[in-house]
Amino acid sequence: APTPEPTPAVLPDLVAGNARFAPRRIAPGQIFVVNITITNAGETESGAFNWAWDASISNPPLVNALDGRIESIPAGGSRNLSFFYSYGWWGTYNTQITVDVDGEITESDNRNNRGLFPVTIDDTLPLEVDFSLLPTTNEPLIPPLQLDDQFALWNLAFRLDTTGTNCGTVPLFVTDLGGDALVIPDRANATQRCVELPLLIDVLRAPVSRAEVTLVPQRDGMALLTYYADDAGTEVSFESPPFPVRADEPITITPPDDIPRIIRRIVIEMPGQSVRLTRLVLFR
Repeated sequence: APTPEPTPAVLPDLVAGNARFAPRRIAPGQIFVVNITITNAGETESGAFNWAWDASISNPPLVNALDGRIESIPAGGSRNLSFFYSYGWWGTYNTQITVDVDGEITESDNRNNRGLFPVTIDDTLPLEVDFSLLPTTNEPLIPPLQLDDQFALWNLAFRLDTTGTNCGTVPLFVTDLGGDALVIPDRANATQRCVELPLLIDVLRAPVSRAEVTLVPQRDGMALLTYYADDAGTEVSFESPPFPVRADEPITITPPDDIPRIIRRIVIEMPGQSVRLTRLVLFR
């Protein structure tokens, strides 16, 4: 008698399915929703497995940005993953979802366990920073918080210009004023002269063409805004006249024209008082 053919094993087949992003036009710095469907195209229940989402597999790599565990998917069934994310720069990010990252499941086909989905950040929309969101975790920023390198992921660095002084490093804090977040220097261990130094904002990744800053003055006075085309702060691309400011009245400062410029560093000065920054808007 002929030898009987072995019965094929009845196995699950996990598939990294479709991805959807909302809203359709995503601005840099904006929280958007990621929805990804994982299906089981096999003939039996999958069992528990882990998944991971890479926010970018290149330029720069942001691997395992989010992960989680699914207890099981029945044969022919699906599960939807939904989570939030934000990017701090323009361009297209090649994201990747990987299911069963630890190889816990024996499948009929594991070649479809990864899905690549591009996310495009609209370069016609500005990057708005109001210091209400932490880029590293996409969670609300709860003041008071010392401002170190949290915004490096959004290609921004903040510090006081202590060049040529004996002030050392003056920490910056994000604090609350009437529900608005303010970036201010720490007065605890610094002299009055040191906390009144200019605020530097370095644009780390590439130049931008325009910047707006919103300040909340402590007292009546003047404010000045300077753009530099280089990260060393030697090549001026715009220098404003003094803008009059009034105590506790927010003021937005930007060039009066629409001329694109090369901006790698932004310097804000408020002679006689500390710079209190509440909002920064950058245009590509």
